[in-house]
Amino acid sequence: MSSNTDIDYGFYNFSAGENSDKVNSIALCRGDKTPDECRRCLNASSQYLLQSCPNQKVAITWYDECLLRYSLRSIFGIMESSPLIAMFNTANVSNVEGFNQVLRPLLDSLIKRAASGNSNRKFALGSVPAPAFQTLYALVECTPDLDVLECSNCLAAVQQHIPQCCDGKQGGKYVTPSCDLRYEVYHFYDPAAEAPPPSTSTPSPPPPQQLVRPESPPPVKALPPTEGRSLFLSFSGGFPTSNFHHGEKDGPWMKVSGSAETLFFNPCPMDESHDLKLPSAYAKSLAYGPRKGSNSSRTALVIAVPIVVSGVVVISFCICVFYLRLRQQREEVETVDQIGRAESLQFDFGTIRVATGDFSDANKLGKGGFGFVYKGALPNGKEIAVKRLSKGSAQGDPEFKNEVMLVARLQHRNLVRLLGFCLEGDERLLVYEFVPNASLDKFIFDRIRRAQLNWKMRYKIIEGIARGLLYLHEDSQLRIIHRDLKASNILLDKDMTPKIADFGTARLFVPDQTQGNTNRIVGTYGYMPPEYVIHGNFSVKSDVFSFGVLVLEIVTGRKNTSPRDGENEEGLLSYAWKNWRAGTTSKLVDPLVTSTSPATQIMRCIHVGLLCVQENVANRPTMASVVLMLSSSSMTLSVPTSPAFLMHSRTASDTSSQSNNSSGVTRRDETAVRASVNEVSISELFPR
Repeated sequence: MSSNTDIDYGFYNFSAGENSDKVNSIALCRGDKTPDECRRCLNASSQYLLQSCPNQKVAITWYDECLLRYSLRSIFGIMESSPLIAMFNTANVSNVEGFNQVLRPLLDSLIKRAASGNSNRKFALGSVPAPAFQTLYALVECTPDLDVLECSNCLAAVQQHIPQCCDGKQGGKYVTPSCDLRYEVYHFYDPAAEAPPPSTSTPSPPPPQQLVRPESPPPVKALPPTEGRSLFLSFSGGFPTSNFHHGEKDGPWMKVSGSAETLFFNPCPMDESHDLKLPSAYAKSLAYGPRKGSNSSRTALVIAVPIVVSGVVVISFCICVFYLRLRQQREEVETVDQIGRAESLQFDFGTIRVATGDFSDANKLGKGGFGFVYKGALPNGKEIAVKRLSKGSAQGDPEFKNEVMLVARLQHRNLVRLLGFCLEGDERLLVYEFVPNASLDKFIFDRIRRAQLNWKMRYKIIEGIARGLLYLHEDSQLRIIHRDLKASNILLDKDMTPKIADFGTARLFVPDQTQGNTNRIVGTYGYMPPEYVIHGNFSVKSDVFSFGVLVLEIVTGRKNTSPRDGENEEGLLSYAWKNWRAGTTSKLVDPLVTSTSPATQIMRCIHVGLLCVQENVANRPTMASVVLMLSSSSMTLSVPTSPAFLMHSRTASDTSSQSNNSSGVTRRDETAVRASVNEVSISELFPR
């Protein structure tokens, strides 16, 4: 088709055969490619499909410059946004929020332009200035056989997957049978195709992780038979492309689990089964054949595994063979061996030892639930904070593994950044960016230092914590419940920007999971909701409750267990609710907040805080709603119902994760907690 047809606008459809043997095909070249480049790409695609998917009824291949698919069923004018294949540039952006604020409107504009194209071409590209003196370039395209609505819907469906795959990354590429989308911080398309002309600002040079267009299918090599049964896949678009049988049965499908995703496929009939092994996490090719020791003499078939990081952008698969599921969320943390594979994050123990002055007391910043935290400086002068887990802590290893595997994959300005870790003997070290202003509790609960926090700073802290939680719950590649949000786990940088820290007790949810249950209650009294303390039930609403407590603490300047020193034993939630019902909410505001502060904004924060700590889980807002409430003064807020009055009598102990009992609370505490709930008299629930 590609060699015998004069393709001058990049799109072609063709049918051959009759009745049940009729084959329909579609070819689409990227809108900025010349006819010669288009033909070369389609020739390479045809060869690759014939080699990789012989005798298949349905097949599709994507190169960086073109798409080629065929099927025995009709595919003309039919929008198909599944399967969706996603890849990302491994480099991170420095300002995630600013980057997203530029990316969204750019893609919205390009999608509208592409969808309004004619029957020859539905293609748009463009660029805009981005944070950090960069330029953001993007390209979207649909097969021209789609109408305006179908093209818009296809690209919109792709755009919705960006937070799940590529949030915080400098580039992303998505391909489906009917449309594709890509963005980068370097000029990956032909500048001559851009209209209006590209910005005069100089784009950043292509990073090492850039995608490279091949002229022909990537070279492959046969690997010797092995005993391995593992297939390691990185989230970079690399996967095998031929008939094979491997993994455990999962209904009518087969499943292979990788380090960051799961591959589902439906095996085509074969004479025998084979084991697959990728000898290295960085290998560019993979072969399967008789297992070592097998009597079979069948020739091994070679399977190319394109890896974006290696510079190859060829994605090809037989639909009848497998379906790629982009991500698999896992609740259980990885093993120590899996952590050890992350060599780029691993520090030498000697380096950290020197950096912290042999963990000297002079460099000690504080004590956490599982060990001490030290300040240090690397040889290049970069300041770091090192969390050294206690050697005798029975809980240390799981929390360590959890924190490394979770935090290393999170990138947000309101989350503390993990620089690396160290595993040597019984030493377990976590290396973080150094945050100079210590934790929020050192300010908000200290009368002298609290005076440094004017209302503008406090509101900035409240908003930052809310955005950080929203990222954890909805916007990151993972879905994470922190479970120990409190003032001492909010760090403040030199600009007093809040950063959520300490993910040792965090839990990972799968995409559709809404709640979980545990017999091991971890967290801090006063910040934990009743359904968690009493029944072990937790969800994103558990973090919402903790956030509400934090908001009330920030506004009042008081701990949740003692609203006013020397007054009474009444808890902060009870005290706040009583004043809310009595119309004396102004009594809650920290006296150190000046009278010139915006009273409406302060009262709104108290209102939001009370909505978050409602006893009924269903009544609590999501963090997405909270962020909207805080950012939009015109949004009407619902009337809060009574909060959960928990632990208000525990002012003497003020149990926290810094004590020995904090992270191992068991159901033995249930009776005490229930009793404390009943200590609030009913008369306090109604106005006088």
